[in-house]
Amino acid sequence: MTRLQAKDSQGANPVHSRLEAGGSTDAGGTRLPEEVRKDNRGSPEPTVDRVTEKQLKRLGIIPCKTCQNRRYQDQSSDPGVSMKAPTALSPAVAGVTVAAHENEHVQRERAQAAREGKEVIYQYVQLYMATCPECGRVYVAGGKTVTVAGPAKSEGNKEPGKLVNIYA
Repeated sequence: MTRLQAKDSQGANPVHSRLEAGGSTDAGGTRLPEEVRKDNRGSPEPTVDRVTEKQLKRLGIIPCKTCQNRRYQDQSSDPGVSMKAPTALSPAVAGVTVAAHENEHVQRERAQAAREGKEVIYQYVQLYMATCPECGRVYVAGGKTVTVAGPAKSEGNKEPGKLVNIYA
């Protein structure tokens, strides 16, 4: 098993040597590098607390207001699918739920094409991703289903030589 470690030109691990060089420690007793102990204005207050707030929100330890207030709603004119009313979904289940919702559209559009005597030429589903500006979590922002249907293939005259119409 190999392990990748960053080393400086003298062969020392720069992160380890920077941690040992600092004079202050955080709450856990770990030595903090000088650039972490002081913010841009030279304040002795550690900036670690401000940096990790976004990380704590991403992990779900601190609730993210933007993710909590996000709602999903179907924008199509199809009355037989889910999410016609605004629905709150957590980022963890949004991908599966939006994919299942788009699959409802796929099934309904296939059935409609069959009722109309058409053949589905192609169908595809797109899921759109976005990043929450508050916590940085990537989530499914929505989806789109596209169906193209055309006239069904005719089972017309299949006699040899009768497949092409030629006009002079």
